[in-house]
Amino acid sequence: MWFFKKKKSLPQEVIDDIKKEDVDMQALFSNIGNRAKCEQLYKELAKKIHPDKFVENEEKSLKAHELFSDLQAHRNEYEYMLVLELKINEFLKNN
Repeated sequence: MWFFKKKKSLPQEVIDDIKKEDVDMQALFSNIGNRAKCEQLYKELAKKIHPDKFVENEEKSLKAHELFSDLQAHRNEYEYMLVLELKINEFLKNN
């Protein structure tokens, strides 16, 4: 015999907070299609710009940390990561 558990419901305050959040549906759906590309590009860029590679120079390390944090914050946004890739390549070319 199967027993069905009653689903726990969320408090009304949490539901109201979720409804108030703005969600960019176009970006959400375009990112779903680019998920594999996002993961691959993220890995490549993370290897290039990881702050541990620039320990010897304080200034480079700070800039690398800034770029790496930006990369982590936008790791699911493919178009933004393409722009960030240009910034990272320019940073590496200048150093």
